Amino acid sequence: MVNHRPFRQQPVTANRTKAIFDRFIPQIGVTPLKALLSELFGEVAALFEVERVGYSRMEADHSAIQQEVQYCLAANQCGTEGLPKLYARDYPGYFAALNTPPGVVISHDVMRDERLKEFWVGYFKPLKITSMLDVPVLRAGQLYGVICHEHVGSARRWTDTEVAAALSFANIVALAVETDQRQQLERELRVALEREKDMVEMKTNFINLVSHEFRTPLGVIVSATDILEHYFDRLKPEQRAGHLQDIRYASRQMTNLMEEVLLLGKVESGRMSCRREPLDLADFCRRLVDEQLSATSRKCPVVLSQDGVESTAIGDENLLRLILGNLISNAVKYSPAGRRVQFTVRREAADAVFEVEDRGIGIEPADQKLLFTAFHRGGNTQQTSGTGLGLTIVKRCVDLHGGSLVFTSQPGQGSSFIVRLPLFTPMKLKAATPSARLRRKKKA
Repeated sequence: MVNHRPFRQQPVTANRTKAIFDRFIPQIGVTPLKALLSELFGEVAALFEVERVGYSRMEADHSAIQQEVQYCLAANQCGTEGLPKLYARDYPGYFAALNTPPGVVISHDVMRDERLKEFWVGYFKPLKITSMLDVPVLRAGQLYGVICHEHVGSARRWTDTEVAAALSFANIVALAVETDQRQQLERELRVALEREKDMVEMKTNFINLVSHEFRTPLGVIVSATDILEHYFDRLKPEQRAGHLQDIRYASRQMTNLMEEVLLLGKVESGRMSCRREPLDLADFCRRLVDEQLSATSRKCPVVLSQDGVESTAIGDENLLRLILGNLISNAVKYSPAGRRVQFTVRREAADAVFEVEDRGIGIEPADQKLLFTAFHRGGNTQQTSGTGLGLTIVKRCVDLHGGSLVFTSQPGQGSSFIVRLPLFTPMKLKAATPSARLRRKKKA
């Protein structure tokens, strides 16, 4: 015969329920949701004298509930991570009870409740649960989830006052969940509005850039083609070749601009990822320097210094090429002809550290805070063609690779960019062999 406990030493009363209600209502929207529920469930567990009180969020299609908060009275602690998820297909009786209005599951003796038989062996017996009270978290007809009160010890009979109190606390949770969702939507809306604002500004900058950067090469192309069309027979072969070279160079300028814009769009839209593969970093850096010397017509010498990078690295060669290629190209572009650019590569534990240092025009202090903003160009760079996208792409690629980027610069004295990327496995300290230890001992 089951021993139900009909009476309590400290019965649940309307006054005690109201005190908890009045205490937590002002915290809604102020205290973070899980922190509020943790504190509330501690009060409820003590009031009802139950071992566990938890909140499980109902999936939109009612196919499962994910427990998000559970307070344990004996341990006096609340868990919010690694909690179980229950699927309707595995617990059909329980989910049917939750979805049958009013959705309250009152079980005085869980081991005799056919609705809960799926829990008997794997859950109730190990945890010694004897009685359970589950109430829905409802707001404006929407079922957000369920609050479960689990009692251990002698089976108990839930009173009408206790059920009413549990429903009252469920209203607090419903209002808190709804407020949290609204605040989350507001945060997402603010982020979206900021992103939209940035996109509008980026489009404006792009239009200004195109109108400025395209005007010169287009003018060159139109002028050269007009001359070739009208005076082709009168031009010497070397003059014709010169105009064709101008057209080719101007076309390449426009192509490079569009490629940078498309690349930035790919990065910003999340269509570019970091694909790590084994890489001979030392050889890659040597090849990169040769490519940059060729691309810049050897305007400036690029001096490569490497230390400890002979072992195989693991990284994305395409991202590395974009990062380092842009930094070296910029160093050469904004340096006087013949001025040396120093490219240093070294290993520090699991990181590869790249430093590109020049003695060029440097970056004005006012421009440094906007250095990685798309289409922004420094005030002292206007005499040199460019898109203002190179460093933006560099920063995004460094982030994709899980690295960091810092720089220092003085106007008229040059700039230094340091990129740190996790390209190596952590170094392991080798234990000294017995013979090595013996030799050290003899020397001592």
